[in-house]
Amino acid sequence: MSEDSVSEKQSVAVRLLTFFIALPFASAPVLSVFFPKILAFIMPVCGLTAAGILFFGFSRKPKLPQGLLNYAILVLALIAASNLWAFFPEEALDRTIRVLALIPFSLLFIAVAYVGAALVKRDIIMHSVLVSASIAALILSVDILSDGYIYLLTRGEPDTELYSTAVYNKGSIVIMVLGMCAFMLHSSGPTLKRAVRLLPIALMLFVIQSQAAQVSLALGAAVFLLFPYKYRWAWVGSFMLVAIGLAIKPLIAPTAYEQLAESFQSVGYMQQAYAAHRLEIWDYVSREIWSSPVIGHGIEFTRSFKEFDSARNFLPEVNPMHPHSFILQIWIEFGMVGVALTIAGIGALIRAIYNIEDANIKRTAFAALASVMFIAGITFGLWQGWWLAFLMMIAALFVLVSRAGDDG
Repeated sequence: MSEDSVSEKQSVAVRLLTFFIALPFASAPVLSVFFPKILAFIMPVCGLTAAGILFFGFSRKPKLPQGLLNYAILVLALIAASNLWAFFPEEALDRTIRVLALIPFSLLFIAVAYVGAALVKRDIIMHSVLVSASIAALILSVDILSDGYIYLLTRGEPDTELYSTAVYNKGSIVIMVLGMCAFMLHSSGPTLKRAVRLLPIALMLFVIQSQAAQVSLALGAAVFLLFPYKYRWAWVGSFMLVAIGLAIKPLIAPTAYEQLAESFQSVGYMQQAYAAHRLEIWDYVSREIWSSPVIGHGIEFTRSFKEFDSARNFLPEVNPMHPHSFILQIWIEFGMVGVALTIAGIGALIRAIYNIEDANIKRTAFAALASVMFIAGITFGLWQGWWLAFLMMIAALFVLVSRAGDDG
């Protein structure tokens, strides 16, 4: 085979690899507006495809850092082991099978990004993500202003009484987080031109009633601009705050409910965010934790348990599906064992971010971590497929950019 044909084959492989690595990031904002569940499938599919291109096109195998691989094995082992003491064995087994099917293939995508980072151009991917987030935000905003015309059309539901802006909460989070990261990371090109692309996202945050998206963006921007990332004590202090927060939330949640719920219900913004409802859920979930504090009650306990001791002041029915807090969900499902493993994982993640050499990537990664932890702390269930996939997509994004230069 001639050198020209080898070079052409390599060039095609590079373009294909770039496409399938970029595809989840670039498509996620638009898909999440109306079909967020697709995120759970696009990561595994692109991971498998890109792994094949990497192997056959470059004779390289996907690879994870050994520490990440070991940690993933521990997490999956704990999830599987929790079936042994799960209060609801059938529900626990069903969720375990789904999680074990999703996480390994999503990790494969991260492994491809880890090895293939040197073959793709970072700024091309960031540009495509920022454009996609802007387009998706514009679509979402227009649909809200048209009372959900496109949303109802995609569901075949002509009745607008079945519609509320809450259906866009997932999409707004995906758009906001990816748009924020892309803007911070996409260093080339005029700043004004990049800022203009954020206008649709600003419009989206104005018209949507997703306080989580609004507050998490403000938090991410504050961390990016104000966190003293040059000083080791700031990183150690941040980890200590997170570790203490994870450890004591079940202890302080009942008091917070008792002292703050009524006040929150009388404040318009907090009422729209259902803050009092959240506090009521956190109160009765936190008290139930202590019936099995060491190993928890097994995965998916909250979804099926109907005997929570609720005050029922704000929620007449006790059927939370999940605790609306990843901290309390880990506590009630896996107990102190799960919390210790989570603290160790977050500590390793903060250390990995601290060790990133590029200051801009380091600041963006920590801003993204702060935003995502805030969202996970007040909203979605930890085992929702789209959410798990999205969390791993963000991890893959920073693996990719931290190992690739501006020119690939």
